[in-house]
Amino acid sequence: MLTNIGSPGGPIKEKKYPPLSDQVALDIVKRCTTNGQVMWTPHFKSQMRLRKILMSDVLNVFDSGRISKPPEWNEEYEEYNYFVTEEDIEGTELTLKMAISEEEDIITLITLY
Repeated sequence: MLTNIGSPGGPIKEKKYPPLSDQVALDIVKRCTTNGQVMWTPHFKSQMRLRKILMSDVLNVFDSGRISKPPEWNEEYEEYNYFVTEEDIEGTELTLKMAISEEEDIITLITLY
């Protein structure tokens, strides 16, 4: 069993599945946004308000975005987080961090920057 050095002695949980390919992840994002299968965290909404990001900016990322960095494993939720980036309406780069549930066909918006 692997043990996380520097953690309070807890074992490292193994990833149960590989990350989605960029194309599959983007296909699911587009399908979920088309079908209204999108949730967002309170943190995501507060970041939108703080940065004055409009829903139209978020929709533009959904429509035209690209995977901008490799998925990161989220140990707490035992899932991968994906990063989709595109310019907002003003031309400023906007990245959405999200979890994608292929089984439930839903995405959860975690934060943006």
